[in-house]
Amino acid sequence: QAALVAVDPVTGGITARVGGRGYGETQFNRASDAHRQPGSAFKPFVLLAAMEQAARGKGKTTLSTMVSGEALTLPTQEGPWSPANYNGMTYGRVTVRRTIEESVNTATVRLAMDAGLDEVVKTARAAGVASPLSPVPSMALGSFEVTPVELAYAYATIASRGTRFEPYPLF
Repeated sequence: QAALVAVDPVTGGITARVGGRGYGETQFNRASDAHRQPGSAFKPFVLLAAMEQAARGKGKTTLSTMVSGEALTLPTQEGPWSPANYNGMTYGRVTVRRTIEESVNTATVRLAMDAGLDEVVKTARAAGVASPLSPVPSMALGSFEVTPVELAYAYATIASRGTRFEPYPLF
């Protein structure tokens, strides 16, 4: 089983949508009904939040800004939380651009903390993420759940340079 959603960023129309192998097999539509963690697919919203803060004069983040990719531990209500990078890789200081290109978890969490977790939530909401979000550090790594349609529309907002569309099918 799989899901696929393609959205035209000019019109906001869904140009392709696959919700599973076959309707006769199951009527559960994985494209619109399945809630899954977006993981690293959420990281662009962290970057946008940081860049928007800089554009408003509340920060200085650019793609060439250096961020620590070193290990970190943050206090949470559940106890200490230590994000890790893929394959246990460690990084020193990396640019924001490299942080996004190489999906550096530790640096992304630092970027989210610097921008403000509430600002990351606001940015994701403005792009179209409607599912429940909590301003906790793990949110920066996509620890909550969204549907493929929701995430596709949020990415379409980015692709359209900020024009947000409500989901509708293109016939």
